[in-house]
Formats: sequence, C-alpha cells, structure tokens
Amino acid sequence: MLATGILNIWRHDAAEVAAQTAELDRASGGRFLLGLGVSHEYSIGAEYVAPLAKMQASDGVAADMMLAVFGDVGGKLLAALVCISVFGSALIYTMSAPRIYAAMSADGVFFPALARLHPRTGTPAFAIAVQSGWAIVLLFFWGTFGNLVDYVTYTEAVFLVMAAAAVYIFRWRDRRDGITHTGFKVPGYPFTPLIYVLISLAFVVKGMLAKPDLAWAAGILFVVGLGLYFWFVRQHRPKD
Repeated sequence: MLATGILNIWRHDAAEVAAQTAELDRASGGRFLLGLGVSHEYSIGAEYVAPLAKMQASDGVAADMMLAVFGDVGGKLLAALVCISVFGSALIYTMSAPRIYAAMSADGVFFPALARLHPRTGTPAFAIAVQSGWAIVLLFFWGTFGNLVDYVTYTEAVFLVMAAAAVYIFRWRDRRDGITHTGFKVPGYPFTPLIYVLISLAFVVKGMLAKPDLAWAAGILFVVGLGLYFWFVRQHRPKD
C-alpha cells in the first residue's frame, strides 16, 4: 500500500493528489489510519486496486501486491524473502527444539535416547536427526508446505496460550508459599498476559473453525504427548 501510494504521488499532479486525499478523508474518514485504505481507486489508481473480495479470495495478498506493483521482479523478490524467513525459522527450530528434547530426556520425562550427546561436538545429534525425520513425515502427511506451516503455527499457538496462562499459576503458587519477587515486574499485570492469552485463544478458535483437520491432529498429538509425559513421570518417580 505504501509503495503504491509513493508511485502514484510521482505520477499524478500535486493538485490532483491533494484533491484525492481530501476525497478519501471525506468518504472514508479514519479508515486510512487503520491500514484499510487499499481498495480506494481514487487514491491509489485503478491499476493497483485490490478490492476486499479479491483479497479475501487470494491465497497470497502480499504476492499479489508485489506482482501488481513491481511485476515479475516483485514476485521473485518476495519469494527470496520468504526463503530467507523459512531458513531462519528452520535454523531456530534446529538449534533450540532438539536441546529441549535432550533436557526433557535428561530430566526423565522423555525418551532417554534423545539425551545422548555427540561424543565429539557435544550436540544432541540424535535428537536433531529424530526431529528432521519427524519433519519429513509431517510434510508427506500434510502434502504441501503451506499446510505444514498452518499445522505448526496452530499447534504452537495452543502451547503459547498455555505458557502465558501458566504465569497466573506460578504467581498463585508464589503467593501461597509466601515467595516475594523483587526483580522486574510486567507492567499492567494481570491484564497484560490476559490480553495476550485472549488474542492467541481467538487465533486458536479461528483456526479450529477454518481448518478442523489441523485442530484434530493437534489435539491428538497433545493427548498423546500428555499421556507420555505422565507415563515418564511415573516411571521416573522413586519407588518406596
């Protein structure tokens, strides 16, 4: 939207741009400030219009915008940016997630083999290999990369809701046990995490309604994981 606005400022007469801006403010006051002015033909030009119905029907609004504004070069640029983002996310998960598995295994709440470290590098090589294999299985199961991203994002949102809600449990336990904290306190507590929980929960509900197959898969995986956790805890618990 910003790019189309800049282009049209240079391709129209200044007086015409000023008149269009006044018309936009009169017809849709405040809408432009909310970032919803992308459909105003009299503001950005007929060749760049993206009506709301077209945006709702599109699987890639950003790609459509880049193609409309910059042509094939814009599409290639967006594809390159997506690849960089995907590689960055893959790096994050490759570096962090297997170490979580290894730590859980060392604590006795996950499969012991995942706690094994490489003798030379000291990295959780086996956990990394298992995660890579599981990612390949998921990709074949969901069929497309887009479905896999939706599944991972939805599942992650569920756990983020629980993680944020757990703050209230920890605070309640601290008050019960008489523990006081003198460190940094989140401004606006208890409303700040509550806002995050509600927004994330709305995302979860929307995903559940839009793609129930993702919700079912995530729910089944959650139940299996919860069962494994309690089983490992029970096995690891010292016997009298």
